[in-house]
Amino acid sequence: MFPVNDCRAQTVPGGTHWSLLAYNASENLFEHYDSYPGSCNLPVAESLAKILAMFLRNSLKGGQPPIIQEMSCTQQLNTYDCGMHVICNAEGLCKKYISKDKRPLTEIVPSRVIARSRESLKDIIYSLRK
Repeated sequence: MFPVNDCRAQTVPGGTHWSLLAYNASENLFEHYDSYPGSCNLPVAESLAKILAMFLRNSLKGGQPPIIQEMSCTQQLNTYDCGMHVICNAEGLCKKYISKDKRPLTEIVPSRVIARSRESLKDIIYSLRK
């Protein structure tokens, strides 16, 4: 799993949005999870997938390059929770594959889970500053 940022400059920090790219080896598929409708992260995710495919070429299913597919995920209700969505979606995908859960990610990681996780992370951060 790889967090994807929309910053195109490789030598300076920046960017305004995060999404998640996951490689599904059994399907030879890169799955892109983007919580913000209409974001411009897909081209960045596609570029990252092409680079990663070069490292995967010896283990690719049937020798075919992987494809990238937009996947359904819970959509953020504001303009600032993309990072929490990436964290929660990554955790949800791990749980999904470890437990062989067939439900869609939107059921595993609904809005209430993201809101709870945001509060938990905030509490952890506040406790560490003491």
